Amino acid sequence: MRATLLVAMLVAGMIDDAAAQPAQVLIDPSDQYAMTLMSISRRTPAAELDALNARLAARKGAKIVSWETFAKMIGNEISQFVRRNDYPEVDLAAAMPQVLLRYEGTPIGITWNGGLAITGNDYRHAAKTFTAYNADPASDAARKVSDRRRDPVHPSNHLDALLYKR
Repeated sequence: MRATLLVAMLVAGMIDDAAAQPAQVLIDPSDQYAMTLMSISRRTPAAELDALNARLAARKGAKIVSWETFAKMIGNEISQFVRRNDYPEVDLAAAMPQVLLRYEGTPIGITWNGGLAITGNDYRHAAKTFTAYNADPASDAARKVSDRRRDPVHPSNHLDALLYKR
């Protein structure tokens, strides 16, 4: 509970602990099946940031924004990217700042259907279901996995593990 309150206060700008916040966030929606988010440490050398910016230049819509800007815009970014929200009960806009704070430098994907992709299997599943959805939205392959335990991109499966409070 304390950690959640701290994160909420940081995101809301109620406390200014620069060391606790990443400097920036990478947002890369160029893969249609998953938008990648990754927090960038304040300790990242300038040469690495330059190299990252050079790689992003070739990726349509990819950008790096300040942590403060990210905190204000993440809900809008998610709603614009997600084509069909299969998980409306999960508030990704509230969860993602917590995840990115805890896992600085780790790419996390928000899938086309509102799921989360972390592993290669998650990204493959998102790509496969996105392709099926584009071909025929009513197809079995495009449907949400009915059993949460078997759904590789169900956000609660990942968030429960990622934000487990010790």
